[in-house]
Amino acid sequence: MTHAVRSFGGAIAFDRHDKRDHNYLFLLCAWSLVCVMLLGGASQNVYLTNALVQLLTLPTLVAALWRLHECGLPRGARLALYLIGVGFFTVLLQLLPLPSSLWSILPFHEKAMTALAALGAGGRWAPVSMTPEETIVSALNLIVPLSLFLGVLSLDFRERRLLTLVVLGFGFINAFVGLLQLSQGPDSPLYFYKYSNRGDSVGLFANRNHEAALLYSLTPLAAAWIGGLVPAVSIRTRRGKVDTAAMIKLLAAAVTVFTLIVATLIARSRAGIFLLMFALLGGLALQPLRKFRQGSSRAGGVFAIVAILAMMLGLQYGLYKILMRLEEDPFADARVTIARVTAEAALKALPFGTGLGSFRPLYASIQKPADLLLDTFVNAAHNDFLQVTLEAGAPGVLLILGFLVWFLLRCQEIWRVKGAWREQFQKITTGESGDPSVDLLLARAGTISIALLLVHSLVDYPLRTNALMGLFALCCAILVPPKEDEDILETRGRYREVTIQSGARIGQSG
Repeated sequence: MTHAVRSFGGAIAFDRHDKRDHNYLFLLCAWSLVCVMLLGGASQNVYLTNALVQLLTLPTLVAALWRLHECGLPRGARLALYLIGVGFFTVLLQLLPLPSSLWSILPFHEKAMTALAALGAGGRWAPVSMTPEETIVSALNLIVPLSLFLGVLSLDFRERRLLTLVVLGFGFINAFVGLLQLSQGPDSPLYFYKYSNRGDSVGLFANRNHEAALLYSLTPLAAAWIGGLVPAVSIRTRRGKVDTAAMIKLLAAAVTVFTLIVATLIARSRAGIFLLMFALLGGLALQPLRKFRQGSSRAGGVFAIVAILAMMLGLQYGLYKILMRLEEDPFADARVTIARVTAEAALKALPFGTGLGSFRPLYASIQKPADLLLDTFVNAAHNDFLQVTLEAGAPGVLLILGFLVWFLLRCQEIWRVKGAWREQFQKITTGESGDPSVDLLLARAGTISIALLLVHSLVDYPLRTNALMGLFALCCAILVPPKEDEDILETRGRYREVTIQSGARIGQSG
């Protein structure tokens, strides 16, 4: 009897302790996401808000590491953890002091050596990075994505769904603020950054391209909710039941998709408009997932109707300005020159790179007179793959390739329903629960959003804003099924099995 009571008490204590830990971590992740979306709209480190966001999200990182230490990583996240380790090693390598005889022979260090020699400090030790202070700042910028990625990994499906609703809510807020900015003109007090695209819709960002990036990236997530809600509403309607709550959720998802599409169009970002088309195709590709359930065809129809109506309104409202943007010759853009100069410098800087955060001073020192751009301050390469290669060298290339491998493996598992996702798929097909299908749809939507942001990074730097880094980290985390389904439920089952067996023995002895 005593053994049974202890076993039963242990099971209850385990459940309560696990639930309490999850609640704390979920609240911290939600808090971090709110802070990131509110304050993370700038890409420049000169803004105090970036440092504030890092400070506010630091508790989430600590809690996430503690949780992972207790429960371990999900299988699908192990390669990602190795990549994080490589990134940490890269920062340490760039900050490692070297004797002047070594670091002076590194590419682009000649001018620094000459300047130090003129000051009588030619023999001092110095790190590989040309700008060690900026390298430290760049490393601190990773606090935000690491906090959210590691934190969300330890959340269950329900909590992840709630976080997607948080970011969708901020997408709606950004769209609304952007409309107010347009209505009030360039002098609107709703432009929150000194350097901003005044006169355009930028929302809570400083740049219209980054505003558009948030909006088109959220479109597949909203489409996933439509795909999950329409069949449920359809089935209940056929049975003569009216699920008011589900219909309200479906209406909210449709309104969100409509708003995101219209807001992306009026942001007048060429890359945003181009990638929005692929976001819409991706949203349609999500719908056939539930072809085995009644109402799946209606899900695709609802999304298509909402998208067409939004396109009609968005084009009618801002067609002239959109055409003006699209008529501009993309090859006349400064990005082509910047990319060429950056690529040449990156090849020269291999294998160690010039140091994270060194792009701006380095570019100013290496550009040729023929490449000078009038009235243009080059603060980024507008191609994150080239900039990472320049600043991080061969380790940066390894990180990019490693992430792409991890991402493709996740895509294969999610879209072909393999590995840990197969069990969730079986729950859908047997009709045991409607929720897992939404989780699988959200994971597929996450792959689309990640791919869109990666493509955008070829011509801009959306992932250098804390807000988009946070969204990117969230999407990466939901590609991995939570460990809850792998180990914690199994552990709970062992507790219950011990309790039942103990009770059975007591019954036999009685």
